[in-house]
Amino acid sequence: MANQKAHQDCIVRVSELENQADALYNRVTAELFTQNGREPTDILKWKVVYDGLEAACDQCKEVLQRPGERSHQARLSPPLLSLDLAYLNRDHPGRAHL
Repeated sequence: MANQKAHQDCIVRVSELENQADALYNRVTAELFTQNGREPTDILKWKVVYDGLEAACDQCKEVLQRPGERSHQARLSPPLLSLDLAYLNRDHPGRAHL
């Protein structure tokens, strides 16, 4: 019973993180296309990166919600899946300024 509760808590936490990632994805994608002065190739490159991150977040949530696939679920935990949204959301040398 405790394991089932822990699993449910994990699903809830991953769902929360995935929702935060969705909001960030929507915001940065909109900014990517609305800010002037970007090279079209840079826009396309960043769009591919953002799409890949979004797909990875979606897959994390989907894996935990699939019934009967406990072997995958046992290997995942929220700390391994959590995105450092504050890091992704701030300007740093490795990221285009949005």
